[in-house]
Amino acid sequence: MLNPFSIIFSLLQNEIKEMTLPEYFRTQEELTKPFESDESPVRKAGLTLVSMEIKEFPLPETKLFQETGDAKLAARFMTEQTRAWSNSSFSSSKWEELTNVTSSSLIY
Repeated sequence: MLNPFSIIFSLLQNEIKEMTLPEYFRTQEELTKPFESDESPVRKAGLTLVSMEIKEFPLPETKLFQETGDAKLAARFMTEQTRAWSNSSFSSSKWEELTNVTSSSLIY
């Protein structure tokens, strides 16, 4: 059976860059800034920030592994989570054009 990971690693660097999903998490300052000025559209709309707290939490996969010690179960859970957001990315990408492997054969 064809290993999709070996195909991914053989892609050109530019192709990998194009399929990377950018991710950015706003800082507390960025999240609260719209509430600081009485002239901001947020404040003019009557919204007020009562409180804000940022908490870190363990990934569900990590917690599952720590609680059960079952690496395969945690990996399966992580794989399902990744598929939930990545299937549409693979479906709409140049995957088939680049690899001659149909997306539907990899997405299930």
